[in-house]
Order: sequence, then C-alpha cells, then structure tokens
Amino acid sequence: MNLGQRVTVVLVTFNRLEKLKIALSCYEKQTYKIEKIIIVDNCSTDGTIDFLKKWLDSKTNFDKEVVYLSENTGGAGGFGAGMEHALNLVNSMQLKTDWILVSDDDAFPNDDAIEKMIAYSVGISGLAINLRIFSIAACYIWIYVFVNNRILKIKAKNEILLIISFGLGIANSVILGARGEALQLIFALVVIWFFIKRKNNNWKSNIKFKQIIVLMVGLLFVLVFFKSAGDLLGRNSVIASTTSATDEIAKYLGAEIKNLDSFLNEEYSKPVVFGEQTFSVLLTWIDAKYGMGWNIDSILAFRRVNGISLGNVYTLYAPLVYDFGYIGAMIMIMTMAVFSQCLPNWEFLHTAFEPVRK
Repeated sequence: MNLGQRVTVVLVTFNRLEKLKIALSCYEKQTYKIEKIIIVDNCSTDGTIDFLKKWLDSKTNFDKEVVYLSENTGGAGGFGAGMEHALNLVNSMQLKTDWILVSDDDAFPNDDAIEKMIAYSVGISGLAINLRIFSIAACYIWIYVFVNNRILKIKAKNEILLIISFGLGIANSVILGARGEALQLIFALVVIWFFIKRKNNNWKSNIKFKQIIVLMVGLLFVLVFFKSAGDLLGRNSVIASTTSATDEIAKYLGAEIKNLDSFLNEEYSKPVVFGEQTFSVLLTWIDAKYGMGWNIDSILAFRRVNGISLGNVYTLYAPLVYDFGYIGAMIMIMTMAVFSQCLPNWEFLHTAFEPVRK
C-alpha cells in the first residue's frame, strides 16, 4: 500500500547486534514501502560493523546506507547525526522523502505500523495543509476590506476578525518557516493601503515624511531579524552559517529568478495529471485520500549556487510553465489577474462586513 508519502527510517544502534537483526527484519516486512533505511552505528564493538557491511550488499526493496560514528555519542547524538545526514541528502537532492522515522535498535514495529501512522497523518495533515493555504489566501481579501474600511472611515461590526485573521496569518507563516510568505502579507498591506489612499485622493500623491520614516524603520527591522528568524526556526541546515543578514535578504530576492532560470534549462517529464504542480498540494491530498495512484513529485528542488543554498524558493511561473507551457502560463496569469481585480467588488464582501451606524 502507498498513500503517496515517502518514508525514510533512521535507526541508531550500539552493541546490540541481535536486536538490530530483529528490528531490520520488522522493517523489511512492513506493508508500507520504505524509501530508505539509514543505520547510525554508534561506535559498536560487538561485530555489528561486520554485519552491516554484509547487510549493505544484501538485496532489499529499499535503499540503505550506514553512517559510522568514530565515538559513542549516546542516543541523542546518534539520532542527531542520523537526522542531519538525512536532511543533507534531501537538501542536496540525493533523497526524496516526506517523513523521517527515527528508531532505536530495540524497537520492533508490527508489520502494518508505518502504514497506520501514514494513514493517520495523511488524514490530519492533508486537511490541515489545505485549510492553511485557504486561510493565507483569504488574508489578502481581509487586508483589502480592512484597509478600505479604515481609509473611508467606515466602522465595520466584524473588523476585529479581520485583524485577528491577519495576525494569525503572519504567525502561521513564521512558525512554519515561511518567512517570505509573512513578508508578502506585510507588503500587500502596505501596497493596498497606498493604492486605495491614492484612489480616494483622485490619484494624487500624498505621501507624508512620517510615512516614509515608518517604511524605512520597517525595512530595517526586516534586514536585522530576517536571518535570525531563520536560525530560530532551525533553518541552519539550509542557510550557510557564513551568510550575513544582508546576503540572506539578497538571496531570497534573487533565488526565485535563479531557480526559475535553472528550471527552464532543465528537462522534465510531462505532467501525469492536469495542473499537477500548480495544484500539487490539493492533488497530493486527493491522491492520498482516495488512492488515485498519481504519486506526484515536486519539481521545486533545492539548489546551490557558489556554495549558498537557494532553497526551494520559486516564482509561480515554474509550475505554470511545467503544467501549461508558456502560452498556457500567460493565460493562467491573466485569469488570476482578472479574478483578483473583480473579487473586491463581489457583493458578499460588502454584506459580510456591513458597516454599522455610529
């Protein structure tokens, strides 16, 4: 059985050869296909190393690798080394996996253990991911409504919900490591405020010195804390430790173009499903939920240029070009532009946040 989620096992062992053999036997019998097993040998001296050399040459239905530590680092050290190695493989595009299962050598899972864990996680995480995407997208609508009400000095009965939604959107993005997404919401607030202000002033420029100072202070705040936020979120495996805060900002501003340029010069197989990359999250969830057998792989790979990781930061053009070609991408972009332009005028926005009389 395969629910569209790839699993890699990191198994730490130290001087428990017989238990290690039982554990490996359990993983080999799993009803859910394992992508790869990475064994971390914590400096064993009981013949485990000789066994692992033979195990590497044996035939299995999954990839396998052994990480040999030069000294015993304890359970935590072994798990840390295994996780770091697995993440390095992912970041260097040598391993594709959705989950990393960490285990001791004395854990003997039932044959359907991984299948049950993935089935449960897909049912919860798939719905949560789609709800998160919807909530972030809705934030842009709430930003427009909030700014429009403030500039026109309209007191809306549900305005507090707009503020809470925007705040949660920022927090949601930062907590989940999507710093760029949080910046986009803040940038959208500034841009929408500017254009609605000018529209209601007959398109005359009315920027005050105080507003310029506020924008400069905000930009300075971003420059100072952008990289620090990444460090706090555990992005050190992706961010070079020698990268300055300014370089980190420059990388995020330029990574999209460089990644897109690299993508356009590479060869890819044709899409299996209509819009598989543009609607990848939704289609992956449907595939996992109903067993469609699509097994969609993301084209947004991690790349490095001059030793600096560009991450998987892409423009929307990459999945659009992949799914619909150049002409199709232009049509999709124009469709989204028309939709975005017409959306603020929809009646439900005015009725949902109907102004109240003072």
